[in-house]
Amino acid sequence: MAAGSPLKQPTEMTMKISVSGKYEKMGRSEIEGQVEAMGHTFTKHITKDTDVLLVADPDSGSSKITKALRDGIKVVSYEDFFDGDGELPDAAKKKPAAKKKPAKIKAGSKVCVTGKHPSLGRKEIQARIEELGHEFSGHLTKDTDVLLCTDPDGSSSKLVKAAKDGVQIISYDAFLD
Repeated sequence: MAAGSPLKQPTEMTMKISVSGKYEKMGRSEIEGQVEAMGHTFTKHITKDTDVLLVADPDSGSSKITKALRDGIKVVSYEDFFDGDGELPDAAKKKPAAKKKPAKIKAGSKVCVTGKHPSLGRKEIQARIEELGHEFSGHLTKDTDVLLCTDPDGSSSKLVKAAKDGVQIISYDAFLD
């Protein structure tokens, strides 16, 4: 949607939207106006209630993007958001927050680990993964199903990549219970 073009009707779902970085086609106050005209709420800061972070480059790895991905907030480029008349592409819709129930992993999942377990070594964790019928992987790849870690709310590069790629992130404690 180019600056100055007619606004579309508000979307069915009201979202809380924050922005990061500059958008060449319009200034921040105009972005705020457009977001609100679409029926969404504009927020200046990212909080756990934020639904979407609009950015110039979703792959830039900025601290705001890292925080958004860690908190389960969808990161969408300005172009995708405004060219889509304010509707998020299906792939960018916010996933429901993970529940803190015991982790269930489908049989035969490819499992990668990051960080240290307080009492188990890497080889012990690998053995436990394989005992449970899963495949251990030393590297996070597109084929990884699950990432085990000490703190799922951390901000390591593996956690950020896993969150971005839709990999299930589980704490060691939840997995080993």
